[in-house]
Amino acid sequence: MNVLASLDLGTRKTVALIAEIDSYGDMHIIGVGEAPSKGIEKGQITRLDLAVASILRAMKEAQEMADVKLSSVNLGISSPVLKCQNERDTINVSPQPVEIDESQIERLLERATTRAKEEGYEIVSAIPRRFILDDQEGVLNPVGLLGSKLTAEVHLIKVGTSLLKNIEKAVLSSGLTIAGRYPSVLASAEAVLSQEEKEEGVLLLDMGAGLTDFILFVEGSPVLTGTVPMGG
Repeated sequence: MNVLASLDLGTRKTVALIAEIDSYGDMHIIGVGEAPSKGIEKGQITRLDLAVASILRAMKEAQEMADVKLSSVNLGISSPVLKCQNERDTINVSPQPVEIDESQIERLLERATTRAKEEGYEIVSAIPRRFILDDQEGVLNPVGLLGSKLTAEVHLIKVGTSLLKNIEKAVLSSGLTIAGRYPSVLASAEAVLSQEEKEEGVLLLDMGAGLTDFILFVEGSPVLTGTVPMGG
């Protein structure tokens, strides 16, 4: 059984979800846990022991419902210290056209991430928006196509380093390991927006108790991500 968990630390509540992935790759929620958030305010840890207690309570409830015991979680990040940056980079793959594979895309993402590094911030997501293969523009996925030069436009999302480390410390202090970190607003977009809406252009507002996250999609991919330090 392939099972994974996610954790979201909100101003009002801390929520844990446990999902099972079936043989077709479909995800089914099998456990939900919720606890009032203590020691957490607008995505920031204000008191470590209370935040740990909230995490433990939410995870315990989710694991009891799912009847599983998990040691790692995927951590949703919502932060008042969040911003984005768009980068464009090009690599020469070969003098003659060759088949593009994942390694070239990973190389471009690494280069874009390196260029976007900034003191006091950590990059939590790098999303390729579109590619240019030689002179062919608008390529959504170049893997398997032939070309000699590859350009990528990449959307990068950053979070304040100290804030992120304190959130991670609260999770680790709960006896959990962190399998992955994802901007919560990006997960919200995947949950509620259709591909047609993303192609037409859409602004998603995710209003929490203390923060309002936003993400703007144009032609199917994100171009702007941020947060407003006010909520519902």
